[in-house]
Amino acid sequence: MADGVERDRGLRFFGAVAASVGHDLNNVLSTIEQVGGLLSDLLAAGGAVDPKKLALIPERLLRQTRRGVAIVKRLNQLGHTVDVRRRGIDLVDSLRGLAVLMERMAARRSVTLAVSGPEAGVSLATDPFGFTVLFYEAFLHAIGGVPAGSAVAAVVEGGAEGATVTVTGGAWGSVPEVVAACAPALGAFVGSAGPDRLRVTLPAGL
Repeated sequence: MADGVERDRGLRFFGAVAASVGHDLNNVLSTIEQVGGLLSDLLAAGGAVDPKKLALIPERLLRQTRRGVAIVKRLNQLGHTVDVRRRGIDLVDSLRGLAVLMERMAARRSVTLAVSGPEAGVSLATDPFGFTVLFYEAFLHAIGGVPAGSAVAAVVEGGAEGATVTVTGGAWGSVPEVVAACAPALGAFVGSAGPDRLRVTLPAGL
């Protein structure tokens, strides 16, 4: 596990994500099973099959399969964040992957997570695991601080001296210790950019 992240925090993070993703995948598989059962019932009934009901089956199967594939892809991506202590990553893609893995956590509070940035991405050499844990804690804090039906947004910007990520949504009058504690290992500066906004600055070349 990455040395830059305190061991217990890293284990709690992995445990929380594994449990949440497990529920998501279970829902995907349960839906596929239900749709398969519906198809079996339609075929076993004999006679003419309602074309409208039949047309819904491949659509639902395809939707759930794509969702399952996306979750597994991002879970695999997360697993590789501990391969090396420091390497170049695309910050935009990494945060979008985290948002997929946290989708259920956000949905439980009727909150949506959105990540935006340059189409070409923003590449930076950093600790992939430490970066992911920092924004997991930031997203978790933001999700808990907005009303149901709200959105939490992360905007990634790159520059010659590094990158900045601004998280909008939640209460950021002060930065919680659990978020601030993740910053030193990355050489990052974490600060409030307003009552509902967190800004994380990640320097290049460390």
